[in-house]
Amino acid sequence: MIELPSGLDEIEAVLGPLAAEFDVAGFSLYLVGGVVRDLYIGGHSTIDDLDLTTDALPQQIKGLVEPFATAIWAQGEKFGTIGATIDGRAVEITTHRAEVYSSSTRKPSVEFGTAITDDLIRRDFTLNAMAIQLPGREFLDPHNGLDDLEQRCLRTPASPEVSFSDDPLRMFRAARFMARFDLVAESSLIDAARDLAARIKIVSVERVQAETERLLALPNPERGLRFLFDTDLLPIVIPSLGTQSNRSKALRLAAMPGSVLVRRAGLLFFVPDPTVVLRGLHYPLNEIKQTANVIDQAKRVLSTELSPSLIRRAVDAVGRPAVSEVIALLSNIDNLKSCDERTGVADQFETAYRLLARDEDLDDLGSPVSGGELIAELGIEPGPAVGLLVKYLTGCRMETGPISRSEAIERARQWHQNLPDRASPPKCD
Repeated sequence: MIELPSGLDEIEAVLGPLAAEFDVAGFSLYLVGGVVRDLYIGGHSTIDDLDLTTDALPQQIKGLVEPFATAIWAQGEKFGTIGATIDGRAVEITTHRAEVYSSSTRKPSVEFGTAITDDLIRRDFTLNAMAIQLPGREFLDPHNGLDDLEQRCLRTPASPEVSFSDDPLRMFRAARFMARFDLVAESSLIDAARDLAARIKIVSVERVQAETERLLALPNPERGLRFLFDTDLLPIVIPSLGTQSNRSKALRLAAMPGSVLVRRAGLLFFVPDPTVVLRGLHYPLNEIKQTANVIDQAKRVLSTELSPSLIRRAVDAVGRPAVSEVIALLSNIDNLKSCDERTGVADQFETAYRLLARDEDLDDLGSPVSGGELIAELGIEPGPAVGLLVKYLTGCRMETGPISRSEAIERARQWHQNLPDRASPPKCD
């Protein structure tokens, strides 16, 4: 007999009265999916986000839930889901499903079912196809998900060909579950993912992006990333990953220690134009810029002699908070090499950066005087020349370090008087 997890007591304390109402009304109610999985693993991350399934229809669910809920949302009602807040917890109750998919889309045509077994077989993986009936606490595991958890095996309840063809995003979810729970995918699952990899193209890029980000956020994403590379799923999504050698290095960089930003930058480090990839995956503009800047500055540090000017321009490009991300990426890139080939470039850059930050204000790298001040001090008309003067003085700040306000005005005066027709400012020596 399977021992029920201790965390169930806390959940039943919240849902017990609601479950009793379903029972009195003649409907079944099951705790299902990730919360059951996590209870058996011993985690409580989903204790405040509870999924249930029932043979009641959406309108019947709504009527039974209302007396217990402080809020109800029904955006998913057409798919059979009623959401509610009960005792401060988010609860979603969904009518048993028996979905039918089209070959051209991952969006199902929802058909409501009456049997929990039909609902469980349509779920993505066996470890998510376990349920506990409330009230009564009967544990249902028709596809041996608990055994799979104990044996660290990832399988699908239905055949993987059917499961992945129905919903290709499950192939990316497989990568995340493998990395999160240290699972080994069944060989038939790997074969199906490789055969059906091209079907990922019918999934919205936003969903693929979200799954990739969740994977990169895990403590150790390497196993999942390797699955995505070995099945060609990631190269289909990012065809510009290039040669097998570069793909191998990108995989290693994306799995190394660091923030999601550092890992994302590592994944795209060898891509000719990371911004094209990020735009294609519909990343927010600020994340596109941030990722591209971290990559660009790491490449500049690797290809340019270390100098105060280089450091200032790197800080200006990424911002002070993200300098640590550049350093982390440089360290990971150096660690791709064998021990005797490593240069220690990350440590060198970090030491030089800290020394420079001690000696000057790296939060203020702009011109010491504004365009308006230059107009007033030099007695010049507003126009393009003013912008060139500000750009010139900013370049001086970057190249030679802090300059006083009076020195900046004098430099601007000399350039404006001697070279009034220049279309661009001179290089600051």
